[in-house]
Amino acid sequence: MNYDVVVIGTELDGWVAAARLLELGRSVCIAAPGEGSLHYAPGGLHVLGHLQGQPVTEPYAGISALHDHHPYRLAGADRMHAALSWFDNSPLGAGFTYRGGQRCNSLAVTSAGLQLPVLSSCDHQAGVEQVQGNVMTVLNFSGHRDFPSGLLAAEFIRNGERVTAIAVDPPGARTDSVTIANAFDTMDDPGAWFGDLSAVLPGDTDVLLVPAVLGSKRHRDVIAAATRALDCTVLEVPTLPPCLPGIRLRNACERYIHEQAGTLRRGFRVAGMDADQDRVRSVTGSTGQTIDVSAVILATGGVLMGGLEVDSHGKITEPAMGLDACQTQPLSKVGAEQAVDALHRAGIETDEDFRPRHSGSRPWQNLHVTGRNLAHWNPGAEISAEGVAIVSGWLAAEAAHRELGS
Repeated sequence: MNYDVVVIGTELDGWVAAARLLELGRSVCIAAPGEGSLHYAPGGLHVLGHLQGQPVTEPYAGISALHDHHPYRLAGADRMHAALSWFDNSPLGAGFTYRGGQRCNSLAVTSAGLQLPVLSSCDHQAGVEQVQGNVMTVLNFSGHRDFPSGLLAAEFIRNGERVTAIAVDPPGARTDSVTIANAFDTMDDPGAWFGDLSAVLPGDTDVLLVPAVLGSKRHRDVIAAATRALDCTVLEVPTLPPCLPGIRLRNACERYIHEQAGTLRRGFRVAGMDADQDRVRSVTGSTGQTIDVSAVILATGGVLMGGLEVDSHGKITEPAMGLDACQTQPLSKVGAEQAVDALHRAGIETDEDFRPRHSGSRPWQNLHVTGRNLAHWNPGAEISAEGVAIVSGWLAAEAAHRELGS
């Protein structure tokens, strides 16, 4: 079958690109080799949280200090803002709130009690400004090892806050995050469960901090029921992976693609392409299946998800389309910290429309690369994973749409 665009991969940048193209009336197939990495995402929209080791208040103001081929420099502030604003107003961004304004970071609370700069956070996700100065209770479920409630409470106490940590039995017999969330989803009356919780909750509690497991599909209803039953503010704090905020986002993405009649080909691992000069004509799967295309967006997740591969000599390659990878420095004969940074910053160099070069000269006309496959950025050091994914995915979709014409 022929599609206007094939999106390879189920990372956030791939979902964003597919959603935007479907919105523009294009036919889209997502070739999904796996489930992607959104279940690692703790929630929130991290655009540029750190620069040279220092927290960033205004992400757009920090763009000029980045590498010339950093995805944000390729995009520019105006196009960045357009992409992020689109996400905020799209079904994918439903449930996200800009707490510091659309151009300023606020601080989110992590499970370790640290403060993480975030441009936009999920509804009901705990922010520093929401909890400071309040009497807090940190709740954990007995046997739930993915939420260090004691560490979180200790960090608050160290900062002079009033906080108590309590533990209760989870709903259901199992104690992993996903199972607990499913138990809340299927609960007939979550308000009654939280009514029972009120018997052990300190009476002076202003804010109840809970691990982000209060449902996957019905979490807004569950949190609303908890707030009514307890008569206090109920806020979630992300757990260790798997993270329900990321799973909720992935579910929202997949649901939207289906609603818009997009095609999702599960288990389709791209092993090569057929090209005519500088245009891709089709992609071929590892089992020999072929999909004819008018444009391709490569969103395979970089080294983390196998979109880029590293051999025993430290050489990085792009296996699906055979693109040239740029390495800022070799991975061998350097310290561990430098090697990790070099690993993150390796990737594919592109032009402003996120098109890689063909044979080192002309850009591919209908091939775009997004997200962690791109060179010259470090998502962990910068705290910028979701921002780069949304910006590059949206702009790649815009470019593909222009190239396809009317």
